[in-house]
Amino acid sequence: CNASHPDWPCIRDAQYATIRTRLTCGLPLRADKTFSSFRTLQGAKTPILGAAKAMQWAHQPRGWLVLVGKFGVGKTHLALAAAEELLSRHVPLSFWHSAELIDYWRQLIADSAWDPLSHIRALGERVLILDDFGAGRITEFAIENLEILMDQRYRMELPTLITTNYSDAEMEGRLGGR
Repeated sequence: CNASHPDWPCIRDAQYATIRTRLTCGLPLRADKTFSSFRTLQGAKTPILGAAKAMQWAHQPRGWLVLVGKFGVGKTHLALAAAEELLSRHVPLSFWHSAELIDYWRQLIADSAWDPLSHIRALGERVLILDDFGAGRITEFAIENLEILMDQRYRMELPTLITTNYSDAEMEGRLGGR
């Protein structure tokens, strides 16, 4: 560690490993979204079913959990809290905002590195938390590849947590019948 360099703070090996793990998983550097810090917009603890279900799923991530609700009700906070719980137990996970995942796939195509099946299979090796599903510009490319990803995870019974602002009917209108 070069303490004399003014622009580079000293980071111990454990801190570096933590930062690297968080970035690799797609999590923010600050771990401030927890179940105990979850509040509604009004500031009160929320006894809603979604918070209890998210906590239960994080302790035993089996199957799918879909958190549906309007903007600002805490879906992303609960998804990040679930990720924090999983990370604390060293469970491999990927946290993606759905529009960023699609942009990442597009960048892979631009870089001639796109292999949809291998990338989608790689996501199948870990818990997937997909935030704001259905957000962003929905193209045929996005629909096709999200469908492949979701179908594979469903068939393989892989733990998946999804947050969305859209009801089933609205989602069907945006993404089609599947």
